[in-house]
Amino acid sequence: LFLLFGYATYFIVCAAIAVAISALTKTSRGSLITLIVIWIAFWIVVPRATQNIGASVYPTPSTSQFDKLLETDLAKEGDSHNPNDPKFAELKREVLAKYNVKDVKDLPFNYSGFVMSQAEEISSAIFRKHYGELLENFKRQNWVAEITSLFNPYLAIRHFSMATAGSDFTAYENFQWQAEEFRFNMIQKLNDLHTNKIKAEHDRTQKVSRQIWEEFPKFEYQEPTIFESLSKQILAVFSVIFWLILAGLLVWFLPRSELRLEA
Repeated sequence: LFLLFGYATYFIVCAAIAVAISALTKTSRGSLITLIVIWIAFWIVVPRATQNIGASVYPTPSTSQFDKLLETDLAKEGDSHNPNDPKFAELKREVLAKYNVKDVKDLPFNYSGFVMSQAEEISSAIFRKHYGELLENFKRQNWVAEITSLFNPYLAIRHFSMATAGSDFTAYENFQWQAEEFRFNMIQKLNDLHTNKIKAEHDRTQKVSRQIWEEFPKFEYQEPTIFESLSKQILAVFSVIFWLILAGLLVWFLPRSELRLEA
């Protein structure tokens, strides 16, 4: 129903623009040329230009640059695979002192799993920080197009229909964070299994029962409702309503102006 309203509005706006141009030009040839120019400008040039402007004003790193940022911050937090790493060596000393033992083999849990759990928390926090900043930049880029939708009916209906269909950037971001949360919890569940179920002396040979694997949850995406999606696209909703009102005003006032000119 929302899509029906949106596209009905879109076609009304397109028809109103055609009627307005036809009413304001003296010949059919002139109105045709004007409408073609408007179509090229509003439907081809402006959408592409807003994308380029958004990317220029709010640039994002390339994949290699993003990976480099992650690697740099991860290196500052130490290497969990290096037994001589200062930060993880200090963690080891603290754990041994806490349990009053001299060797990790004497701990009541598998130290390898514990270290991986700690490393996962660190790496996940760093990833979320940088990925969050990346998504914020993408939001700013999209904001440029959203503002332009006030002056472009094509961009208005594009943002509105994407929000209605659940395929806009908000839906994408929602899915990404849910997937990341599921990934993190699954990895930590594996690390917890490694820490508490796998004996250190049988670290690479011990197996666990099938029942444990069956207890792992499946990923179930919680899709936002239509109202939640549209609430994140207030500007798009406003743009569609704005263009509908503008179309009505065009159709309402133009014939009267023509009659006055003839009189």
